[in-house]
Amino acid sequence: MLIKKTEFWGNALVYGVGFLCLRAISFLLLPLYSNLLSPLVAGYVFILYTLLAFLNTLYSHGMDSSLLKFYSNAGYIALGVEPTDVADKAKGAGIIMLKERFNAKCARKIANNHGHAEIVCANNLLAHVEQFGEILNGVRILLKPNGIFIVEVQYLFDLIDNLGVDSIYHEHNRYYSLTTLEKQLSCYGFELFRAKHIQTHGGSIRLYLSYPGVQPLHPSVNKFRELEKARGSVIDQLSQFVKKIETAKHELISLIHQIRGTSAKIFGIGAAPRTAALINFLGIDNSMIDCVLEVPNSLKIGCYVPGTRIPVLEENHLITQQPDYALMFSWHISDYLATKLWNTGYMGKFLIPLPQPKSISRDG
Repeated sequence: MLIKKTEFWGNALVYGVGFLCLRAISFLLLPLYSNLLSPLVAGYVFILYTLLAFLNTLYSHGMDSSLLKFYSNAGYIALGVEPTDVADKAKGAGIIMLKERFNAKCARKIANNHGHAEIVCANNLLAHVEQFGEILNGVRILLKPNGIFIVEVQYLFDLIDNLGVDSIYHEHNRYYSLTTLEKQLSCYGFELFRAKHIQTHGGSIRLYLSYPGVQPLHPSVNKFRELEKARGSVIDQLSQFVKKIETAKHELISLIHQIRGTSAKIFGIGAAPRTAALINFLGIDNSMIDCVLEVPNSLKIGCYVPGTRIPVLEENHLITQQPDYALMFSWHISDYLATKLWNTGYMGKFLIPLPQPKSISRDG
């Protein structure tokens, strides 16, 4: 069926390996955050490890089967590898799925049935998984000798520079610089030949790798290496990070108390895991903000932010109740979200928690 739909050998085979977390449930659990957050609060966690594969000659970033559907609708073969029931949903959308975990065995099956890959993409995956070696061994089996392996991860130095303490939570096992990720990938026989800094997730890096000697070295690699070397000790930077985030914490709490002293209402925007991480780090409770708003039909609506009595309500309360301030937990895209919500009908001001706590209004 896969081969009949499209001329298989006439297209470049691209297997995307992506990561999907079902945040609607994983949000309800906070683990212990060493030296950062208060102790574990009650909740449930349901984490889905998703391995996505798709056929295309282009690289694209994505997190779920909607991306694969886009490629399928564009006329490309779409092939996914997903160990959970999400695979069934993707099949219903016309996506060809293998309902299993991606590893060496799975890679051999795909290679035997469909051929080897020109490109393998791992988007927002490697920082999350525990089975790092299994996945990389699978990629080596799947990738053609002249193939390209594209990896995208959140960038450690953006996290440090932007005080991204809310990115430090249970879904992330690792935080990468180019130097550390390049070294780790080289242990599995991959050679870095190009690097790009992108804005995803508040700052990420995209690495292009091949087998040794296959691709010429792009100037971007040495530029990255030199920039990271010039930064000096990562330990020293992390020490400064801790000091700066404590300063930002006290400034934001003072600003919130000042606003609440005028009997103003403050609603939080966005109930992602990073919201729970930041709220618990800051020590915010329901005396400081009235609620956190979430998109319609989310399973989080009607629950509480872990470790607090702050209720999670549907986002239409922002328009119907018009709070004086909205605390923007997705601060890394605050310009976009503020403009969108003002255009939707919100009349109040926004509080931006990081990296420098401040309030913004439509009038400036």
